[in-house]
Amino acid sequence: MSADGLIDDLRTGGFRVQLTADGLTVSPRSALTDGHRSAIRANRDALLSILRREAKVTEGLFAAINRCCDARGDEEANRAALVEECSALPTADQAAWRAYFEGQAEAWARPEKVSRGSADGS
Repeated sequence: MSADGLIDDLRTGGFRVQLTADGLTVSPRSALTDGHRSAIRANRDALLSILRREAKVTEGLFAAINRCCDARGDEEANRAALVEECSALPTADQAAWRAYFEGQAEAWARPEKVSRGSADGS
């Protein structure tokens, strides 16, 4: 099984697969089978690579949310709610939302275009 397939199977099976300072953690440990443990050991480096890639996407999403909230002048509660909601999304969805929030931050940061003509069109 590929590392992508393994991580999907673990997550679908109710396991939490996390990147930690020491490497990776799969919990709950008590529910891991010998087959799981063997597959995790065999795919450890690839699993770490996937988790690092996902972490970068998530960090980029959170930065985009913060830029957007800064540009809009949102309250901290709104910012926290967006971060919490987006944290639960799959990585592919997080990448799409990152692009959305980056675009929104850019749009909100632009000054409004003001018409330079007078009211009578001259």
